[in-house]
Amino acid sequence: MENRIAATTYDADLGTYRKSNYLIKAKYKMSLTSEKLFAISLSRLRENFENGGKMSVTITKSELRKLLAKHDKDGNSVIDDGNIYRQLLEAANSLHLLAIYIQNDSKKHFHIENIYHTINYNDSDLYFEFNPNIRNYVIELKDNFTVLNLPTMLRFTRNYSYRLYEILKSKCYYPKYVPIEQRTDKFQFRLDLLELKFTIGVLDAKDEKVIKLFNSENPTMDTYKKAYDILKKGDEGKTKDRKVKYDTWKDFKTRVLDPSVEEINEKTDIHVEYVLGKGARGRVVDIEFHVDLFKDVPALELKKKTTEEIEDFLDDMRMIMPLVLKTKDLKTIAEASDYNIDKIRNAIQLYQNAGNIENVVGFLISAIKENYTNISKPKKWEVFEKQDYGDMDEFENLILANNVQMKLADIE
Repeated sequence: MENRIAATTYDADLGTYRKSNYLIKAKYKMSLTSEKLFAISLSRLRENFENGGKMSVTITKSELRKLLAKHDKDGNSVIDDGNIYRQLLEAANSLHLLAIYIQNDSKKHFHIENIYHTINYNDSDLYFEFNPNIRNYVIELKDNFTVLNLPTMLRFTRNYSYRLYEILKSKCYYPKYVPIEQRTDKFQFRLDLLELKFTIGVLDAKDEKVIKLFNSENPTMDTYKKAYDILKKGDEGKTKDRKVKYDTWKDFKTRVLDPSVEEINEKTDIHVEYVLGKGARGRVVDIEFHVDLFKDVPALELKKKTTEEIEDFLDDMRMIMPLVLKTKDLKTIAEASDYNIDKIRNAIQLYQNAGNIENVVGFLISAIKENYTNISKPKKWEVFEKQDYGDMDEFENLILANNVQMKLADIE
């Protein structure tokens, strides 16, 4: 059975996530914004699921501005959200089409499930609700996956670089039977040129006739040649909207391959070089990639929030708070959550379920810092030694949270 699965899990502490190799090899094309939102939403899903069983993710507008920001030549974040609504709308139109395909031609069986059930944006946050039927594919992934670093993926500025990196990284592994002492950080493999073009989106795999070819199990090199010929014939007489792009080797090398390799070498944990494989009349038919996997990737540095960004986040909090709180209390709660709106939502839900809470701020802070998941099973309050609480209001809230914790023991 060919099991083509879009599946990802998240290692929260490492800033990495696992992405199914079936999806990495899939023939699709999305905008760079779509790719990044896909990675962000999937990378947060597991944490949300473990802290409340939620199959949903919320990303605030202030977070989006940071995570999707472009960077200048010195690597500094350049935040420009003037057209963020249009970007998100276009991205959502692509993301809602993403699906899991399970296909077995010999048994005449196929099964299709969309990844997202709902995608909603309301000018304050972007909400993803995942299809509950794909829980086993996006929460747990045990084999045939590639570990990707989320901060690295967010640094890319070129769609082709993003996809090429995923493909190359998916090849950098050793089978279990290779002894550890024989393993190195150097990898070498060949990729067929046409297959590579279809996989990274240079050639359009959405053509109806081409889709039928790729729906067969394990496409051969002849399949890619037939798909290319279909697109090439369809472009005859066209002056624009051509489906075959960068058709000559010179154009592909100059416009796609070399800029992608340059960005990968500059921003990621691998170094790439390549050698051409040529066929009849010197025509390039495949590429032999030489990959060195050796560099540590620094964490994505998100600069300290500006006053405007903090105010935006506090406004988001006011919209979901069941009662009016002082601005300084909102800031204390925001800082306790590390400006994570999902953690605050979860704490508010617990507060509403508990009822009769005297110190609301203290409860919310405790719920966030202690990762409450069920108020009927409170966690033991821990006193953090040598902690500087800043001002007495925050200190009082934390002390009172202890009393809240004790009272939760009486809640059934």
